[in-house]
Parts: sequence; C-alpha cells; structure tokens
Amino acid sequence: MYYCFKDKETSPVSLSEIDGSQLVAGCIGLEELKSCYQDFGFAEATVQHCMAEAENFGVGLEQYDGYTFGFVSILNFYDIDAAEKRMAFYIRENLFLLVNCYDVSDEVTRIFENSVQRCKRLPTLEKIIYGVLDNLIVNGNKILDAQESKIMQLEDELILKKEHKNLNEYIFIIKKELIVQNHFYEQLIYIGEELEENENNIFKLEHLRYFKIFSNKALRLSKYNEVLSENLVHLREAYEAYLEYSLNNTMKVYGAVTIICLPLSLIATWYGMNFTNMPELQYRYGYLAIILVSLLMMILLIYLLKKKNLF
Repeated sequence: MYYCFKDKETSPVSLSEIDGSQLVAGCIGLEELKSCYQDFGFAEATVQHCMAEAENFGVGLEQYDGYTFGFVSILNFYDIDAAEKRMAFYIRENLFLLVNCYDVSDEVTRIFENSVQRCKRLPTLEKIIYGVLDNLIVNGNKILDAQESKIMQLEDELILKKEHKNLNEYIFIIKKELIVQNHFYEQLIYIGEELEENENNIFKLEHLRYFKIFSNKALRLSKYNEVLSENLVHLREAYEAYLEYSLNNTMKVYGAVTIICLPLSLIATWYGMNFTNMPELQYRYGYLAIILVSLLMMILLIYLLKKKNLF
C-alpha cells in the first residue's frame, strides 16, 4: 500500500503513480520489494539484508547515494523470547518505504498505519519516520513500570522475611528482560542520532528535531532501564545477605547445641569407663546424682548462652 500526501489530503496511490514530486509513504512485503526495488533505484544488497536470516539481522542504518536504508528487529516487550518481527525502511526525498520482512501478525502494517494517521493534517517525511520509530517504544514506559513494581514487591517480601523459593529465578528473568530491552534502546538511539546527522541531506533542517525528540525518548528509557538494573543488583545483594544471615543463625543454633551437649558427652564418656575402683559405681544414689549434674550443667550452659545472646 502507498499513500500520497497532497494539499493536506491523504490518498492511496499505486506504484506507477509515484513520480517523486509529492510526499509518498508506503508499506510493502518482501515479495513486492523484490519486484520493484529496481524501479526505485535501490541496491540489491539492501534486498539481501531484508531477506537475511534471524541471526544475521540486527538494527542498523546504511547510507547510499541519494537514499538511506535501515533495518530493525521489533522487540516484543511482553515476550522477549517470541519469534522476531522485523522490518526495513528506505528513505529518500519525498519517499518513505517500510518493508515487512518477517511478521506474520502484520504488526509492521499496524505501525505504518498508526504513523500515517498521526500526521494526516500536516504531513512531513520526518514526522512519518518519527511516528514509525516512536511506535516501536510506545509501550516502553509501561513495561519498565511493571518491572519496577515486580522488583519493589520482591524487596518488600525480602524485608518482611517472606519465604520466596523462586527469588533467584525471578531475578534472572527480570535481568534478562532488562538486558534485551536496553540493547534495543541503545540501537534505536543510534538510528535516531544517525538520522539527525542527515548525511544525505534528505531532511529539512527545521524538521530534524523530530529525530532528536525520538533519540531523547529512547535515551530516557535506556536510563530508566539502567536504574532498574542497578536496583536488581541491590536486590540480589540483599537476598544473598539474607541467606547468609539465615545460615549464620542456623550455625549459631548448631553451635549452641554442640556446646550444651559436649559436657554431657564428657560425663557419659567418663562414667562409661566402668573401672573397678570407681567409687560412684557402688554409690547407691550415683545414677541419680549424674542425672542431676547433667541437668544442672545444661541449665547453666543455656543460661550463659542466653546471657551472651548466643541462643
């Protein structure tokens, strides 16, 4: 689909009607790109980029003679492990062409339509591009807020000493999400800054501010992401300190029990030798006396341990 912006009106046009004198924005698929890239004068290498395998496809911007080619993998904020949705774009004077590379859900088309609707009244090439890029991070703040709430909830549970068997797993999942998101933001910041450089002199100087606005938005999200990453590190350290404290308490109890039992073990060993000349063996109340001595020893040790806050 192609839209022509003329006299504050937006109307669909066909490929044959594009003459370069009017601002046109389009969204096409890979198959259509293969059949028309020569009509636009695009390099075949750019088409190969659009067809590249997932592991070779990232985010970037390339300058060609008279036009700019960019490509980006769309991040699914709600499921970072979901199948990639990827798009590419071509920019030249009075033309913005978005290519749906790998997206069976038609999210690329939705992003394009949203961008066209946003700038119907006063369309410019820069505003259309800004609309597309801005749609890529539209849910960024909402996702980061949700992640911050998760981290705060985990901190509250840790402070209240609630048992959380899967805390390490939650921390790992959130950390992975933050790393992927931050990588995505950094690459978008790069695209925004490169577009602002206007290397091919495609854009009007007074409209370059749109790319600055986008770069600043992505930068703020990146900084917010970094703050959450730091909070996650503090949470991890607090959790490790909590585990260490719990272990110390457990070892303290074991140590106290050992201290109490050692004298009793000594008494049992001593009177278990059964030598012939041991007077206590013939004493009528010897058994009772040893019981009383053991009890007194236990009470005394417990008292001393309590006094020193070791038990």
